[in-house]
Amino acid sequence: MGKKSSKAAFARETYVSLRRLQSSLSTLLKASKENPPAPPFLLYRKFELLYSKKLSTLVRQNLILSLRNSLVWVVLISMIFIILFVKFLVPEDYGTTGESYYLDITQNKTVEKSLQEMGVESTSFVSSVEVLEEIVKEDHSSIGIIFQGEIENPSIEILYNFSVNPEQINIIKANVNKLIGTVNGTWNDSYNIEFLRIQSSPVPRNLTTVPGLLVFEVLILGFLLVSVFLFQEKSDNVIRAYRITPGGTHLYIFSKVIAFLILGLIYAFGIVGFIFGLGFNLLDFVILTFLGFVLYTLLGLIIAVFFEDISGWFVIGIVILTLNMAPTFSHQFPSFAPDFMKWIPSYHVIFGYDEILFPTGKNLTPLYTLLLAQNLIAYILCYFLVDKKLMKEVI
Repeated sequence: MGKKSSKAAFARETYVSLRRLQSSLSTLLKASKENPPAPPFLLYRKFELLYSKKLSTLVRQNLILSLRNSLVWVVLISMIFIILFVKFLVPEDYGTTGESYYLDITQNKTVEKSLQEMGVESTSFVSSVEVLEEIVKEDHSSIGIIFQGEIENPSIEILYNFSVNPEQINIIKANVNKLIGTVNGTWNDSYNIEFLRIQSSPVPRNLTTVPGLLVFEVLILGFLLVSVFLFQEKSDNVIRAYRITPGGTHLYIFSKVIAFLILGLIYAFGIVGFIFGLGFNLLDFVILTFLGFVLYTLLGLIIAVFFEDISGWFVIGIVILTLNMAPTFSHQFPSFAPDFMKWIPSYHVIFGYDEILFPTGKNLTPLYTLLLAQNLIAYILCYFLVDKKLMKEVI
């Protein structure tokens, strides 16, 4: 009797449980019909909005912290100084050589008379070899030229007291030969010159410094800022706190790059806008600044992850800053262009800025392609190192 009653109770409980399960399934089925699940593209859109919100929050946070950082204000002061330096302190006609002085001891001083007719000032002529040698000795950038013998076939001596390469000597000789040929009437200039590209108007020498300043000041800003911020975050344990958030490595890198890129674009347009106005190709300028700035910001992050503070980073940082500055010498003195210089990213960027500000019709697409490939490689390496050294707790 006891066994039969226990079996009946078990059957009754099983029946009740099944009825409850059936009721629950019916409720779920009814709810799913009334509120169908969102299509996949809506779920992706929701994820995209959430990701964008996180990214914008981090970017805004980095910008606020940047304004509180003294380095940004130093950069602002540097921008004002650069504008004043280029506009008012650097002369428009500075050069690598100084004045030319002449001594004519030919018969009747024919060369001196001809040069004066060409507009050479009387102060450029001296009376003796001793005086000319003394001038060249005191002024290391000046050149002395002595004419002697017969005007039909004169003997010419060139005096200088500075380091000069064979190419410069050949240019000086060619100019002197043209001068003598013009004086004695033997110079033949019946030739045609064909330019392969559009020739720009002569550029004041002070403005030629701007491409170098853009590379050394603007592009390197991202390199410095991302390093300083990373060391500060390590010191304040911000990185450790970020590891437990759902942000991830991509979000961390993007937020740094975008925040500092905004500052870099403001810096670049501040310099160029005040010096050139808007008389240049804005699209090319933005593209080149974007690619160059992002590249150097990624490089800065790649290097900074290996150090705990700025004292350990300092030496390698100075070396990289020096290498980045080296192509400015090739830009100012094109005859100095060793092969190793072309491996430095700033070498191509500085000549790209030169083409944008002083256009000659050169196609910049190969440069953009090269920088895009370098950015892609740098980002892959940056992601790997940041994920390995920053986003994972080292035990």
